[in-house]
Amino acid sequence: MNNRKSIVCIWFVEPLDKDTNAVIGRMIDPCDNLENYLEAVEGADGQNHNLWQLPNFQMVGSLNASAKGLRLRFKIWVREGNGQIREWFKLRPKAQTKNAGETRPAPAN
Repeated sequence: MNNRKSIVCIWFVEPLDKDTNAVIGRMIDPCDNLENYLEAVEGADGQNHNLWQLPNFQMVGSLNASAKGLRLRFKIWVREGNGQIREWFKLRPKAQTKNAGETRPAPAN
């Protein structure tokens, strides 16, 4: 039997401009009842953040996939268990090279 405890994660998005806020608001809360909008939530960084609570982790993937095409600017935050929110890293595509066999020079020391 597995004795590890599962940790519940709650996901949030912080829009970085008003257009992104409007798009995300329509995606998460189409009825405009603002149930999922949280103002001035203190993060592990000591700053307050205005956040939308996401319904699930799949929405994180949807937002990341839509970001470029819709020109969305945001940060993803996570709360593990009863802890403070902390910024979650955003997945970035691997750097593309001109030729598949091309190698990068080592960084100068």
